[in-house]
Amino acid sequence: MRSLHSIKVKIQNLWSTWHVSYAIRIWLGWMIILTVVGAAIMAQVPVEGPIHNYYGISNDLAVWTNWDGNNYVTIARDGYGTEILPLYAFFPLFPFLMRGLVTILGVSYPMAGMIISRIATLGTLIFLIQLVEHRWGREVAYKSAWLLLIFPTSFFMMAVYTESLFLFLILASWYFTQQKNYLVASIFGFLAPLTRLVGGCIAPIILWKYLTDRKNQGTPIGWGIMTTLSPICGLVVYGYYNYIQTNNFLHFIDVQKYWVEHGRGGYHNPIAIIWDYTLRTIQSFPEDKLFIFGSFDFWFTIFALIILIWITVKKIFPFSYLFWSWSVLLIPIISGSLVSMPRYVLSFFPLYIILAIWSVQYSLFDKLYTLCSILLLATLYTMFLFQVWVA
Repeated sequence: MRSLHSIKVKIQNLWSTWHVSYAIRIWLGWMIILTVVGAAIMAQVPVEGPIHNYYGISNDLAVWTNWDGNNYVTIARDGYGTEILPLYAFFPLFPFLMRGLVTILGVSYPMAGMIISRIATLGTLIFLIQLVEHRWGREVAYKSAWLLLIFPTSFFMMAVYTESLFLFLILASWYFTQQKNYLVASIFGFLAPLTRLVGGCIAPIILWKYLTDRKNQGTPIGWGIMTTLSPICGLVVYGYYNYIQTNNFLHFIDVQKYWVEHGRGGYHNPIAIIWDYTLRTIQSFPEDKLFIFGSFDFWFTIFALIILIWITVKKIFPFSYLFWSWSVLLIPIISGSLVSMPRYVLSFFPLYIILAIWSVQYSLFDKLYTLCSILLLATLYTMFLFQVWVA
């Protein structure tokens, strides 16, 4: 009986310390509202369409696999193979988990992807709160989690996309790195680049923290340093799989040329890319007028970069946060396009922290930003359900 009581106490302490109750409440509320709104819209909009028919998806959940989500369903169902080479641009962990869930539960592939994404969103909230509370306090931590959920493209964290899984793995690895539990951090770090290429950028963050700890403690560098290289190992594993399948270790990078119609492919000066988009936006104003604000790829990028430049100059965050932020924003742009940036910005998690800090300090900012963010979320979410390209 004592052991059962001890386990119960530990669970209660964990529940309280990790703020699981708050995370679950806002997660459920967010998920229920978006699901009900989505169902109401889907009742009036046919799910069947050329996009879904092309990928062989034809059920009521197909709307959650719009655009890139269809590629993950295809990989989970049929594997990569050698016939559709562009699929290697989509990393394997998410479809691998989808296939496993289909095998275990017998659900459809879209349902498996939705389950993974939504559970990963809850995990993201829990680790975000833990990470932020340690440095900025509970109020900012709670507000950061809330602002993530109402971010205009947060609905991708419910869909068959990798955003929630990727952010969960990054924040979990980051948290355990801060706790100096490098073994657990390395496990999450290994999985992150198997979800998205930029996940490899967590490696220098883990390594820097490990070396700093050893220096501060005055202890020699041991074999433990090998655990900090796990994200690189994750990339190597996927590269080796590419080599086996296509005889090209870096095929997952070279395959970007297949997306040249979206401006992807090769390596480009990010400043030149942003400047080109800026000029095109300005030049289109006489004709497009206020419709230029519909260029979401451009405006989300500018919004994120302005805030990132500001927090960099003001030195509000530690170097590791800034390194991560610059990496997740610039690496996609280096490929030659701002396409999908409204979705990629989701991984810029220091954004929610600084917005939370401002919201706590200035009530007017909190109200205005919350209103604007929710309105934009509703707009983009509706577009997504109508199979209109968002990001």
